[in-house]
Amino acid sequence: MDEYTLLDGDKNSVTDGVPGALTAIPNFTVTHLLFADDLAFVANRQPNLQALLYTDHFKYLGMMFDKNLNLSAAADAALQPFMNGTFKIQRFAQEYNLANRLHALIWLLKTYSIPAGMYASQIWATPFLKQGKEMDSPLQKWLLATLKRW
Repeated sequence: MDEYTLLDGDKNSVTDGVPGALTAIPNFTVTHLLFADDLAFVANRQPNLQALLYTDHFKYLGMMFDKNLNLSAAADAALQPFMNGTFKIQRFAQEYNLANRLHALIWLLKTYSIPAGMYASQIWATPFLKQGKEMDSPLQKWLLATLKRW
C-alpha cells in the first residue's frame, strides 16, 4: 500500500455503518481510497455507494467538514486528537515520574499534543482570529485547563 491508503477504522468517518467493497480477506471491506488529494468511494452495491454520497459531515485532508461548512464543527473535531495527546502525556508522566517536572510536561505537550490538535488550524481557526474571540477556541480552553491541572 505505498501509494494508496486504505481507511477502515476512523470512528468519525463518513463511512461508519456503510458496507464497503468486499476484499479477498474475510470480513474485511474497503469503503474508500485516498491518493494525494483525490478520494474514491467503493462498494459492491449501488445503495451502499449512494449512502456514502449523502452525509452531514466528511473528513478531507485531515479536517472535518460539515454540510454547512461550519468551522466551529471542525474546531470541535480537532479537539479530540489534542485531548488524546494530553491524556497520553499524563499517562507517560505518571509512568516515568515526570508529573512534578513542568518543563518536561510542556516540552511533551509542544512536541506531541499541540501539533496533533493544530492540524489544519490555518483554516478552522480563522473565526478565532477576530478580536475578542481569541479564547473561544475549544483547543485554547482545553490547553488552559490542562496547564492549570499541571
